[in-house]
Amino acid sequence: MSALFAVLHQVGYETVNTSNDALLKQDMPQALTRVEEAASSLLEASVMLKQDPFSAPARKKLIYGSRGKRVPCAVYRNCS
Repeated sequence: MSALFAVLHQVGYETVNTSNDALLKQDMPQALTRVEEAASSLLEASVMLKQDPFSAPARKKLIYGSRGKRVPCAVYRNCS
């Protein structure tokens, strides 16, 4: 799955770099960062849940990732 996100990342940045659209160049990098953070959270959550299906921190990562956010370290102790 991470290979798919790598391709999405590459295509997104290539699109930004080759586009003449000022709005796209302005907004797309932030959107790509948000997608990267969400993907990272979801991948981390899946690894954690595979090890412990009842892991509260993993469930929080899963919820935050599905919302396109990274889990703030204050939400749980195991900051990574």
